[in-house]
This record gives sequence, structure tokens and C-alpha cells, in this order.
Amino acid sequence: MVHDFPRHAHQSHLLVLITDGAREMDLSQQTIQIRAGQGFFLPAGTSHACRSIVQHDYYAIAVPEAFWAELADENTLPAFTFFDHGAAGLSALRELLRVLRFDADPMAIETALLAVLTSVQSGEQPVYDEAHVHMVESVRSWLCSHFTEPVRLQDLVKLTGWQPGTINKLFRMHAGIPPYEFLLHQRLREVAHLLRASGMQLSDIAVETGFADQSHMQRLFRRAYGVTPKAYRTAGAASERFRPEGG
Repeated sequence: MVHDFPRHAHQSHLLVLITDGAREMDLSQQTIQIRAGQGFFLPAGTSHACRSIVQHDYYAIAVPEAFWAELADENTLPAFTFFDHGAAGLSALRELLRVLRFDADPMAIETALLAVLTSVQSGEQPVYDEAHVHMVESVRSWLCSHFTEPVRLQDLVKLTGWQPGTINKLFRMHAGIPPYEFLLHQRLREVAHLLRASGMQLSDIAVETGFADQSHMQRLFRRAYGVTPKAYRTAGAASERFRPEGG
């Protein structure tokens, strides 16, 4: 596409990944070119104009301010942030786009968005002390008991009294994966158990294990185990060799 926009501002925060060509952003005190493979975060209310350098294409994600604030540990809104090749923010943005395409679970989306948010906010890594260990173990235990239910990051905030960004960082430091990945592993293990030990329909297993629907379960099961649920059930005991990542 080729289009130019005069100076304006958006009511939502924008996350943009340029997938082809190049685009130019004219901010209040700088002009920056964003090319294929690069991206940016544009805070709500930021005055800007944009121009096509050449024909280009992009993904744009609008994040409501209220949703962003719900996840943020800090009240200060970060400034315009450029995601260059190799930057953590670019990897996080790509992962967010992947999740939006393939994983409908609300906590998966929250976790992926939180990773982008963390990359554009300043702040030191928290010190990992006994209080943090207790918090992480509380979250781990709670997730093991509630993995069949719809779970949101705000459930963990209510449980611990900690902010979602801190919970996510400390849990990853302790467990090696963020809370959503841990939750997903519990669900997938239960799917595998029910496939081996019961004759339940796949649609019923999906509901029983907390997935949005059968398609959602099948997609994530295959990604983790390398086979479809049906093939896993057919293989029987031989499928014990498959394990989800991080398990």
C-alpha cells in the first residue's frame, strides 16, 4: 500500500511491524524511517504524521489505554519506541502477532502483550528474595489447581497483591517460563492423560482442560507434542516419548 496521513493522534496505543517496504514517521522532534522487519510502539495521544517512502505493508495492533494500564507496573507512559533488528522488543512484537493469529487464550495474549510492554518501559530487574520465592510458589500452586478454568493475569494479581509485570518477571526467573506457559503445560499434560486413559471425544477433552474449543486445543497440542491429539491417542504408550517444551 501507499498512503500518507497528515498530523494526527490515536486514542489507543499502537504497535506496528513493517513487513515490506518502508514508512516514515514524523514525530514532534524527530523523523524516523521504519523499514521491513522493524517496528515501533506509538503511545496514545502522540501527535505524528506518516508518509510512504515506497510501497509497503504492515501489521498494526491497537491496544486500548485501559488494557495497557491494567498490565503496567508503572504509571508513567513510555515514549515512542523503535524496534530494530535484534531488539528484544521486536522479538516480543513478533511473538504477540503469532499469538494473536494462533492462540485465542486471553492469558496468552496478555502475556505476549506484557512482554512488549516490558521492553518499552524502564525499570531495574527486581531483587529475587524470599518474599518473591513465596509469591512464585503461590502462583505455581494456584495454577496447578485452576488450570481447567479461564485464567487471566488479574487473577494472579488478586491472589498475590503484586503487579502483573513483576509476577511475570519473577515467575520466569524462578520457573524458566512465564505463568501462561506453565498453565498451558498443565493443560497439555492433562489432555495427554485423557487421550491415553479415556475414550472422551476431543471436543469434550478441550472443554475439560480449559481450552477455548477443540481447534484451539489441537493447534497447541500439535505444536508442543509434534503430533495431533488423534495420532497421539492412536500411538498409545509409544507416544510417551513426546513431551511439551519446558515440561
